[in-house]
Amino acid sequence: MTKIGAAMYQIIYSSGLVWAAIVSRVVLGKVPSLQQGVAILIVTAGLVLNGVKMMAASAPSSGVPASDLLTGSLLTLFITLLFVLMPVLAELANKDLPPQKHLSSAEIGNTTARVGLVVLTVYMLVYTLPAWDSLVTQPLATTGTPLVTVVVWYLGSALLYSLHSHLFLETGRTCGAVGNGLVNAVRSASVVLIGAALFCAPEAQNLCLDQSKMITVSLLVLGGIVYTTAPAATYITAAKKDVKKTQ
Repeated sequence: MTKIGAAMYQIIYSSGLVWAAIVSRVVLGKVPSLQQGVAILIVTAGLVLNGVKMMAASAPSSGVPASDLLTGSLLTLFITLLFVLMPVLAELANKDLPPQKHLSSAEIGNTTARVGLVVLTVYMLVYTLPAWDSLVTQPLATTGTPLVTVVVWYLGSALLYSLHSHLFLETGRTCGAVGNGLVNAVRSASVVLIGAALFCAPEAQNLCLDQSKMITVSLLVLGGIVYTTAPAATYITAAKKDVKKTQ
């Protein structure tokens, strides 16, 4: 996000809803119902409107090098696809299993946590520790921040992220990857409303509600309602089997 800014990051990351629908279609053979497809389009329109507004507001003070913009965009897209793949792979693992043998959110979360711990440990050993002075010691000394404060913040973040991961996986297990994308979209609407309520001020007009933000929130809420009241998605394989039976 430091390379592309919050506006571009929000646009790319919020595209997870669309990617979830595409990946679910390709990997799981899962076709959304017509009403679900309409809901995805409504939510996507709201996210694009919000992202374009944010990008226009930040453009004058931008000045990001093209190489950083490309690198940041590709990294954000990669992270978005990883978040999309997690619930898709979990759904794929449980797809042909009886309900009593389904992997639980805790089992999936424990597995991904172990993999993440290994990757993080390797990253810290290879990159962070050799440059500890420039990456940690000097910045802390410059800001006067005690190391224990940073450790407490990291522990708190780890606990909150563990809770987030559990809810994320549980949503993916019960509602599918597209359901997770929808939750992220509705979360964007919540951020807009809460941010306006807490931080709107004359010196922070970009955080206040305006016409475009109200339209964005309305589209996201409408899309959520349309999606949750829609018929469930169908699997292509199951549909083909039904066709063969009728023949």
